[in-house]
Amino acid sequence: MFLHKCRRLFRIACPIRTGAVSLPTIAYSGSHEPWIDRAALIRDQRKILDMAGTSWLSFREFNGLLVYYTHLMSYRCAIREVRVGIDSAVPEKMLKMPPCDPRDPSDIPHDSQPYLKLAPSTQFVSVELTYRDGSVSEIKSFRR
Repeated sequence: MFLHKCRRLFRIACPIRTGAVSLPTIAYSGSHEPWIDRAALIRDQRKILDMAGTSWLSFREFNGLLVYYTHLMSYRCAIREVRVGIDSAVPEKMLKMPPCDPRDPSDIPHDSQPYLKLAPSTQFVSVELTYRDGSVSEIKSFRR
């Protein structure tokens, strides 16, 4: 009775009850994923990006100077475009970001490079985001 009601109400496979233990199942047919609310995902990631603007970039010296943008990659579902400026207040270079995977939105694909190699003399990097809704962030500068 439980499984029949669950499947009828939600049109997905529901937990299997075996005695005192419930085993979750994730099953769906086709590409329709009813449990993913893309608008909420984008909205929530945008809020995080707005609140944690000081974490967008970080510098590290390792076989040269690197600037990491893993924070931006982790919340890329809310981002349409990222531009950076090396020792420039005007961000002109577009960063390549992997596509958003709403099933695992903060996962950074293993073949992605979440950093740029910079000249050792680099003093700062500016960054500007264009969000999915077309709005643009303020330009933020990050000093070494």
